[in-house]
Amino acid sequence: MYYSWWIVPHNYTKYMKMYNMVHIPHITIKTRMIYPQQNKHIGKEFDITFIGEMCVFNEGVGFSCEVENMGGYTMIVHYNTQELMGGERPDNTKGIFCCADTQHPYEEGWTIEYPYPRI
Repeated sequence: MYYSWWIVPHNYTKYMKMYNMVHIPHITIKTRMIYPQQNKHIGKEFDITFIGEMCVFNEGVGFSCEVENMGGYTMIVHYNTQELMGGERPDNTKGIFCCADTQHPYEEGWTIEYPYPRI
């Protein structure tokens, strides 16, 4: 019963193929919201700069990044693992701030609520 604010890279399908991901690539800005909250940034575009190599984080493995005017975040490539998968750092890109439905217990069931239609 949770919703999240994400920034989804424009080229997310490329990342899904590149890292064999089962979920929508995203940078989590806020999570565990009990209802889909509005935010002044929803639908706006932000620059994403990826930093360094793939790293191990509490949630899994992924990349550190900087989001324009927001600071440092991570993009998790594979959840619930501590095993580095390898793979080159993603290209710097732009992404859209959106609200996601993260109620499903597994990441492959998470969907974008708005501004995009469900994918």
